[in-house]
Amino acid sequence: MRYDFPKLRYYWVSGNPLRAMNETNIKLAKVLYAKNGIFESWLVDLNEFQVEVYLNPTANGYLNKHVFDTGKILIPKRLSHIEIPVSNILSP
Repeated sequence: MRYDFPKLRYYWVSGNPLRAMNETNIKLAKVLYAKNGIFESWLVDLNEFQVEVYLNPTANGYLNKHVFDTGKILIPKRLSHIEIPVSNILSP
């Protein structure tokens, strides 16, 4: 089942509390977070039931993007002893 969250489709996770984002802010956030050395950022897409993980920041953005669907396990790069099921992030 898919839910329609037109105003709250994306949330950015980067050490700050979850923050609602729109498409325009996402492009800016990716560059700003990377430029400021945020090592790993997660974008939670509520409509697609996915978590996008951005790694390896540069002055122009992130070099790597990985997409995780429900059923996958996220392991933060700097907290490799922690396993987070994507379904735990996306469940209501």
